[in-house]
Amino acid sequence: PSLVRYALIQKDLKQYKNALEMIEKAYECMGSDEEDKVCQAYASILTDAATAEKLNGDVEWEDKYLKAVHVCPGYAPGHYNLGVAATEAGRDDKALLCYEKAIELHPEYVEALSNMGVILQSQGRLDDCMRVYEKAHRLAPSSDIVAKNYAMALNHFGTEKMGQGSMQDAIRLYERAVAVYPTCTEALYNVGVAYANVGEIDKA
Repeated sequence: PSLVRYALIQKDLKQYKNALEMIEKAYECMGSDEEDKVCQAYASILTDAATAEKLNGDVEWEDKYLKAVHVCPGYAPGHYNLGVAATEAGRDDKALLCYEKAIELHPEYVEALSNMGVILQSQGRLDDCMRVYEKAHRLAPSSDIVAKNYAMALNHFGTEKMGQGSMQDAIRLYERAVAVYPTCTEALYNVGVAYANVGEIDKA
């Protein structure tokens, strides 16, 4: 336990090499009653070290994310960060699987939900996109980035509906976007256009 404690202190100090050396020793000699604690700590150190390496432009950071979920399959941030890496590499289907796993382990993982929403919007999956954004917004109603992403998705799908001639559906989506994020200028403009198209100039 003392090795784990000191390793986590080193992690907090961003001394990842020292942290990894200590936690690896703890991992090698842990008893069955310590397994959960040691594995969680090991995964968190690997994940933070990988993120730091990624920001520094090092090349082996993804291996640490993979090792984190191998060491501790139940460590949600490890799966989330693999999802981020997959998104950045353009592997959206892989990213979705990683985000889904993170949410399965931690159902209130707002960042994973929000990132899923971005991908689902790009794939045109309206119902799935709305489902995850609604959950994220419900869990974090004060999050500006969640509200903005949710509103932009609503606006996007509203524009699709308007292009299909489904004006009432478009209006509903635009109005929801404005309700979620009142300064969404695109939705404010588009709802006015939609109302004008259905002859309700007073609401435009």
